[in-house]
Amino acid sequence: MSIKIIKKPDIETPLFLAGWPGMGNVGVIAVNYARKAVGAEKFAEVDMTRYTVPDAVNVRNGLAVLPPRPTCRLYYSRDPAAVFFEGEVQLSGRAASEVISEILDFAGTLGVKRMFTGAAFASNLSSREPSFVYGAANERKLRGHLRKLNVRMMPEGQISGMNGTLIGFAGQRKIEAACLLATMPIYAVSIPNPKASLALVEVFEQLLEADIDKEKLHSQGRDMEENMVVIEEKIREIFPMVLSEQEKESINMEDDKIPAYIIDKIERLFAEARRDRTLAERLKKELDRWNLYEHYEDRFLDLFKED
Repeated sequence: MSIKIIKKPDIETPLFLAGWPGMGNVGVIAVNYARKAVGAEKFAEVDMTRYTVPDAVNVRNGLAVLPPRPTCRLYYSRDPAAVFFEGEVQLSGRAASEVISEILDFAGTLGVKRMFTGAAFASNLSSREPSFVYGAANERKLRGHLRKLNVRMMPEGQISGMNGTLIGFAGQRKIEAACLLATMPIYAVSIPNPKASLALVEVFEQLLEADIDKEKLHSQGRDMEENMVVIEEKIREIFPMVLSEQEKESINMEDDKIPAYIIDKIERLFAEARRDRTLAERLKKELDRWNLYEHYEDRFLDLFKED
């Protein structure tokens, strides 16, 4: 077993929260923040040596050395009863499935009944807009519970990485699990996004039934928003097809009739159809599917105008 136990946690039926690096590091930052807020203690580590192979070397003053191997750490708190898993690296394929299997085995020995992973949902939105949380659960009862917490259910699609596959493998073991995905601007996926992490922490707070001081994330989110406004204006100058907030509201997004990911998909289809008109049929089908053709009719017909 690659999990090294430092001290045995004295907890019963803990909630399990996990995060790995990903877009904006949204999930792992949220798990880390919640863990510190409740004063959780480190009690175990996962030895990743057999699962990772360096793909680069670190160079300093002309000397090259292998980088330190990534680790995964586990923390626990008694009140609330919770286990926090923080990973430093995403894995795929057999390595990922082996690590997940060990995590689930270990969670079983701790009496874990529910597991949650945190991730990001990249969307065509402005940094000035609030971040909200989508959810995907592996069990109907848990899905209903998340809805009561104002988590929007993800209608379709895929959740890549271990944030997604963990809940799938957990389902095979009859362990309730869900992935929570906070929305963030698609153009900023390589930048830490405290506003999206804050949205996850707000859900974690309800799941843990704990009072978490979120002021630090609020402050970081405000600072980020000020910096992103300048970047967004430049992006809109270069890519005028990016929807403004007013345009989104005109499609009646506020009552969830048209999911945000559908609007993003339509924008991608428009971009593809501009490059290749033969793809316009796919775009037309998507517009008809959501009864949006009338709203986009002028833009659609413009695709066929001669330059």
